[in-house]
Amino acid sequence: MEERLLLNNMSSAEQVAGQIMSMSDQKRLLIIGLLWAWWDARSKANAGEKRKLTEEIVYKARPVLIQVQEDVMEGGLRAVRMNDQRWIPPSPDIWKINIDAAF
Repeated sequence: MEERLLLNNMSSAEQVAGQIMSMSDQKRLLIIGLLWAWWDARSKANAGEKRKLTEEIVYKARPVLIQVQEDVMEGGLRAVRMNDQRWIPPSPDIWKINIDAAF
């Protein structure tokens, strides 16, 4: 609750990101998991799916924390990062138009 109020009173995304990154590992991962679950639920609702309840979003955020902790315990953090797929720019004759939250 205290973290939510602190982040809510910040005036820029840079301040929010800096504050989140300065938190303990467990809080940081939980907040990042919550932000991801919230974004995922919003994107699905925008695509026409049924809106999720707050409890469902919070429930979905916790496995992110658990999965990362398991990966670190197994020494798999490097492997997870190596398998990250990165965006590759399209060829010059193709336009990429990002419409997520752009309207």
